[in-house]
Amino acid sequence: MHFVESFASNCGAKISKPYIYEQYFPLPFDNYITFYPDTKHQARSYDAWKEVMDIIAAPLAKANIHIVQLGNAGEQHYAPCYSALGSASINQQAYIIRDSLLHITNDNYTVDFASGYDTKIVSLCSNISANNIRPYWSKKKDYKIIEPTDKLPRPSYSH
Repeated sequence: MHFVESFASNCGAKISKPYIYEQYFPLPFDNYITFYPDTKHQARSYDAWKEVMDIIAAPLAKANIHIVQLGNAGEQHYAPCYSALGSASINQQAYIIRDSLLHITNDNYTVDFASGYDTKIVSLCSNISANNIRPYWSKKKDYKIIEPTDKLPRPSYSH
C-alpha cells in the first residue's frame, strides 16, 4: 500500500492532488531539469551521482537544457549544475520543480511535488519499497523508479 493511501486510511481523509504555496525563485534560463540528491540519510546516499551528471550534462547542454541542483546548504555541489543549494526554500523548490522538464532525485518529498505537478520523474528508490513511495499522482508513463538490483530483504544504497 502506498504511504498516501495508508495515511488517508488511518486518518479517514480523502486523497486529492497536493497543494503547496509556491514562492518565486529567479533562474537565468527557461529550459531546465531539476536534480535533488538528498544525502541527509546514509541509506539514500547514492555514490554515482557525479557519473550520472557527467553522462547527461553534454546532451542536455547541446539541447540548451540546464540542470538545477536543489538541496540544503553544505551538500555536495555537482558540476555543471546550477546551484540552488541552501538558497531555495521548500516553497521555492516547489516553484522550480513545477516548470522543470524532468526531476531526478531519490525517494524524498520532491517526488511528491513533481508528481503533483505532472512533471516527469526519475527516482532512485533506497530504503523503502517502490510500491510504497512511487509518484502517487503521476501517470505510469511519466516516471521511472530505479531500485537496487540486489535481492536484499530491504532496498538500500548504504554500504
